[in-house]
Amino acid sequence: FLALGVVVTGFAAFKLKYGRNFTYGVVEESRGKAALVRVDYDIRSNVKAGLYPVKSHIRVRKGDTVKLSVERSLLGLKGAGVREIIERVNR
Repeated sequence: FLALGVVVTGFAAFKLKYGRNFTYGVVEESRGKAALVRVDYDIRSNVKAGLYPVKSHIRVRKGDTVKLSVERSLLGLKGAGVREIIERVNR
């Protein structure tokens, strides 16, 4: 029981210190207000690697690096979901 408490406390401390509610990805396709974005695994936002269909309120093109908002679940056991493009960045 003590070990479980230590693990949960460690996870919560990591999330508070290093966690964030955004991640970065690269646009694979863009059509109007929709885009397909490739995201690498990001431990800080708890996002799994993959291709995500997202909304885009700004104009993006294939190959652009973008900042994406992340929808976090309460415990984060399944990972966070990618929601929409916040901005285009030059990295």
